[in-house]
Amino acid sequence: SLAMDFGPVALSLGLDYKISKSRLKTSLIDTDNEFVEEAIDYIEDLDPVHTLSYGFNFGVPIAESAALNLEVIRSNFMSDDIPDDRESQTTISFSGTYYPTETFELNAAIRKTFELDDIDVFGILIGFISRF
Repeated sequence: SLAMDFGPVALSLGLDYKISKSRLKTSLIDTDNEFVEEAIDYIEDLDPVHTLSYGFNFGVPIAESAALNLEVIRSNFMSDDIPDDRESQTTISFSGTYYPTETFELNAAIRKTFELDDIDVFGILIGFISRF
């Protein structure tokens, strides 16, 4: 990641690459259910997923202890098991942050995900961070 300050506003850029593989320990599942066993076999047989994500966050302070952020993240998923219409997605979020102390912040955001056919993802997030 790279962060740059331009006077009162801040821009950060990020790049992430990861490889993920799903595994289920069959010894943890004690069942004779054929559907469950087939689902476990399906998950175990999936190829690893290579994910390349990149994006930016643009932050603007609106008060001494508050800021607004616009974040855009694009992810590309590479695996033979991923359908063509699920190979990439872009997520855009707009958030507000309030910093009552130097070690605590409250966050609220709306987030929308694009490019996934037949899937409409819209979320409202509320959270906090405490640093110690």
